[in-house]
Amino acid sequence: MLGMIYLFLAVMLGYEGSKILTEKNNHAGYAANRIWLILPASFGVGMLVLTWIVYIVSWFASVVGGIKNPLLYGNAAGMIGSVIILLLMFIRKYKNESKNKSQNKDKNDRIQMKFWNDWIADKKRFRKEAVVFAFLLAFITYMMFYVFYMKDGILYSGVTVYGDYAPHTAMMRSFSAGNNFPTQYPHYGGADVKYHFMFQFLAGNLEYLGMRLDFAYNIVSIGALLGFLMLLYELALRITGKMCCGVLTLVFFFFRSGNAFFRFVWEHIQSGDLLSTLSENESFIGYTTNENWGLWNFNVYLNQRHLAFGLLMVTLALYLFMDWLEAGMRMRNEELSGYVDGCFQKKRGRAEIWNRRY
Repeated sequence: MLGMIYLFLAVMLGYEGSKILTEKNNHAGYAANRIWLILPASFGVGMLVLTWIVYIVSWFASVVGGIKNPLLYGNAAGMIGSVIILLLMFIRKYKNESKNKSQNKDKNDRIQMKFWNDWIADKKRFRKEAVVFAFLLAFITYMMFYVFYMKDGILYSGVTVYGDYAPHTAMMRSFSAGNNFPTQYPHYGGADVKYHFMFQFLAGNLEYLGMRLDFAYNIVSIGALLGFLMLLYELALRITGKMCCGVLTLVFFFFRSGNAFFRFVWEHIQSGDLLSTLSENESFIGYTTNENWGLWNFNVYLNQRHLAFGLLMVTLALYLFMDWLEAGMRMRNEELSGYVDGCFQKKRGRAEIWNRRY
């Protein structure tokens, strides 16, 4: 229960914190359904901010205060602080709306219309996008729980991921069942952490708050990967202005960026055993070193769950950078247009002087 409350508070905090970044913009060429920008931005920003607050407070409680159960203080500070911030924002918003109440007789209808107009500008395309993302949600959920799940108190992991999941689950449990502050590798005693661990800290903290470990790890993994794909779609749609390009971008994401499959198919067409090879194949197709690790395909997002969260934040930054890029291009075009107009005016003035003289 506390784990779900943590997730809810993080998303709401992220929504309020990312508002200034995801405010309504009019992009040339298409009407943006901002819901696919707001949802991943709220998830990414909220998880990042709240989790770092919990970690920093827990670190100080353990290292400086010598407390044996530092996550209790970290979560109390983070969650109570989030509730206070959200309440203050709600009160401020309520007061601002109350001042304008006399001017807004049809207040509820206007709020509803504002939501539809700001979040969902193109309802026809929104229905198609909802179908696409519902399918992605079902597929990603199935894959995440397929390679990592708990049954009868035993954790199970897939054959292509169990090697990395050993240190990952150990890192999660070092927080949920231990006191890993200052943080060290559970598998390599005495070494400071030079590799990622905050994503594992988030999952371990959710387990500490009462969520089952496989649910904790899979839920944040699903949210991170689905959020990244939403932003990837929106970025492609914004650049091209065409929904088909956004959907194709999602399709190509799940395939390897190379010609390994086509080389594989051609070789087996020549040998005459393509169909039998495809039906019996149980390994990743490719010709690079350590191909069996699955580094060059979708398997890496099942193995290294933190990658999707990092890509979500990077893609959000790229999407927001497009605002500045487009503003700069408009300014540049206006300057160029003004320069050209000035040149024509100078030529026209010289021509008039020439005509008057001769």
